[in-house]
Amino acid sequence: MTGAAPPPAPITLGDGTAWDVDLPPAVIGLHVLHLLNHDFSAAEQWVFPQLGIDRGSRRRTGRAMTSTLHDYRWRNKALAMELLVALLFSRIDSPVGVQSACLTDPATGLPDTFAPSGRADVSVSYRVRSPERTVRIVVEASAMRFMPIDNFRAQLTQAVKHARDLQEPPVDATYALVVNTAPILRYKGFHEMYRAILQREGVADDPSIRLVAINAAELALALCDLAASLPADQFPFRTEQLFDVLDTLYEGLRRRQSSPNPEWMRKVWSDIIVDGVAPELALPEEPGDDAAGGPAGEAS
Repeated sequence: MTGAAPPPAPITLGDGTAWDVDLPPAVIGLHVLHLLNHDFSAAEQWVFPQLGIDRGSRRRTGRAMTSTLHDYRWRNKALAMELLVALLFSRIDSPVGVQSACLTDPATGLPDTFAPSGRADVSVSYRVRSPERTVRIVVEASAMRFMPIDNFRAQLTQAVKHARDLQEPPVDATYALVVNTAPILRYKGFHEMYRAILQREGVADDPSIRLVAINAAELALALCDLAASLPADQFPFRTEQLFDVLDTLYEGLRRRQSSPNPEWMRKVWSDIIVDGVAPELALPEEPGDDAAGGPAGEAS
């Protein structure tokens, strides 16, 4: 992994608007961790402004949300998760394009709404090794701290269906990647449900679709570790290495080798991309870090 990193791939929002934000990989990881682990004052003062999100807006949404989530802070937090995932993929070395299903507010030009229900939030297309080989990634991101198992089942199914939609024109492989704030892998019966979905949706016998579910905290910690181990002017990883990571996670889920311990993903990531475990990157002190934050699931 040598050489300076070229500019990030362009990110296009759902209405065709170009989203012109550039953040270093380590900062993306830190922002995700702040959204997961800190109160809303930290997110509003530090994360939202860098992503162009209006902290006071009450955005419309096409997604079905429970009454406890119909607060602008939750919707902004979920939107921030989506945009950070789009930024992460834009930093990999060979995407053809990154599309977010977010729309923009005509009055402000800032990201405003989620996609209609039933559509993935972020899709990424790559051309790998040759112009003839195209690989796509579909991302479903959720900021729900505690997700009912039925919601997660629907989320996995939606990701697979949208991955199939993106197989036209034919692609070599499509990854359906589900990123959640909730500790999904710890849920009782998760692996049984996961394998049942693979069978029901025909994914188990279809090598062109790979369904991967990860916890956002694990993704953020792995990204911070990796970014801390490399020079600032280098990409955190190359496309082929990203696919190695996703393939390893997919096989681990299929064989029930995944672990709820975040160290598992960090080790998978670092073993594939660098020799040994990368050094840890501590969270900086930022406004709002010392706030109590309230009960988990209500203010974090």
